[in-house]
Amino acid sequence: MIIDIHCHPALKSYLFENSLFSVNLQDEHKSVREVNYLRLQTDIPNMKRGGLRAAISAHYIPEVGLMHESTLIKMGSSSLSLFWRSLKEKLEMEDSGQSVFEQTLESIRIFELKIISAQMDSEVVTCAHSFEEFHKLLNEDKIVFLHSVEGAHSLGRSHIPEDHLRNLDILFDKGVCMLTLGHFYDNDLVSPTEGIPPLQRRLFDKHTHKDLTKGLSPIGEIVVRHMIEKGMLIDLVHSTPIARKRIFEINDEYKGNKRPLVFSHSGVQKLFVNEAYPSDKYYSPDTEEILKIKDCNGLIGIVFMNYWLTGKDDRFLKYEPAMDYVYQTIKVIHTVTNSFDNIAIGTDFDAMNNPSDDLFNHSFLPKLVEYLDMKGI
Repeated sequence: MIIDIHCHPALKSYLFENSLFSVNLQDEHKSVREVNYLRLQTDIPNMKRGGLRAAISAHYIPEVGLMHESTLIKMGSSSLSLFWRSLKEKLEMEDSGQSVFEQTLESIRIFELKIISAQMDSEVVTCAHSFEEFHKLLNEDKIVFLHSVEGAHSLGRSHIPEDHLRNLDILFDKGVCMLTLGHFYDNDLVSPTEGIPPLQRRLFDKHTHKDLTKGLSPIGEIVVRHMIEKGMLIDLVHSTPIARKRIFEINDEYKGNKRPLVFSHSGVQKLFVNEAYPSDKYYSPDTEEILKIKDCNGLIGIVFMNYWLTGKDDRFLKYEPAMDYVYQTIKVIHTVTNSFDNIAIGTDFDAMNNPSDDLFNHSFLPKLVEYLDMKGI
């Protein structure tokens, strides 16, 4: 049974809703090596072909900082085309408060309608809203989606802890099983590492320096404790190392009641080499963090993006297969933990990024399984 713990069909469903580029889960989107941001990688035909039984679909509202920094987005949003106007409405709103939270709820609503549409088209697909329901639906031989949210800005930017806790509870009741605390910009809870590869940063004219000395905020500590007590998974990807250290410490305080923590889509620092951008390695866990993940029975989801696996940022320049990079990452984690129990896949498919050439949708998963089997895993 294969489960993808981080992908983004909900993002494209939300961004392109009511546009010429609207996507449907039941439609087959034939991928080609060249990147096409308007196609789904996570569609049901490819999931079936790849033997994928479940996926955690991340809801992400593009942060307002992207509008401030990206000349490309500014130019597009000023266009008179209906597509750009509808797309701009999907970005985090400047007047914020509760609006970004309401947008997140709308993203969940739209994605569940996409699942219903696929069901009406005779697809055996559904959405689980609890741990018990998830296991029941898997036993019924259905493809199961779960909700997660990427970026705690989705809880709002009110700087009032009670607002964040209330909104978190609402998301949990909607079936959101995991929250990625950080993303591209500071939010009320945490500060981020760099999360965009250099070539794409230049494409988007994005130059903001990430301050890795910032950690978990006082509001972040309150929300983290609430998540541990409630049972919502905490995703450490995108958060600074100092914030991650504090989250591990808080979790350890719960002793026998501590929760599994997750890096949902990352590589490992040991394999990341980039002399021009050395601090980008902090996106992924180091050896000590890998051991901490083992200690709390957590997971590291291996991302299918060569940059975060190796530090090589030449995706646009030449063919660059990734199966061996995935294997090398598995080997590092296994060497540290002496176990495969803490290893998962978190493809990050449909995140508007550049997938690896030999792993650019879920239909390629059997080839990866064959490759790993050949390598003795």
